[in-house]
Amino acid sequence: MAVAQTPYVEERAGVLYVGATRVTVSSLIAAWRNEGYTAEELQLGFPATSLAQVYGTIAYYLDHQAELDRAFADEDARYQQQRSRDRDADPTFYQRLEERRTHLRQRLTPPDASDGV
Repeated sequence: MAVAQTPYVEERAGVLYVGATRVTVSSLIAAWRNEGYTAEELQLGFPATSLAQVYGTIAYYLDHQAELDRAFADEDARYQQQRSRDRDADPTFYQRLEERRTHLRQRLTPPDASDGV
């Protein structure tokens, strides 16, 4: 992907990062766009970043939204394909993993949580 280098967004090995950190632009933008976190909350959640980097990354995303949305969708599609291949390759492992998750949720759910309140 052709990316204009900025102090806030850096491309390394085809992946966009927030500056010189290991935080990917896609993870920061997903938390901002999909989860509704503010820039200040993002900076707390990604302590390797500065507030200026968070705002700069959001600004960069807004300036390149169509291109980045396509790249993020492609990245997600590749992840889903790999996940499907992994599950198909070892269904017993994933069945046991889901059983353990269910058991853990049951242990962690308070008794009165099933009341729907």
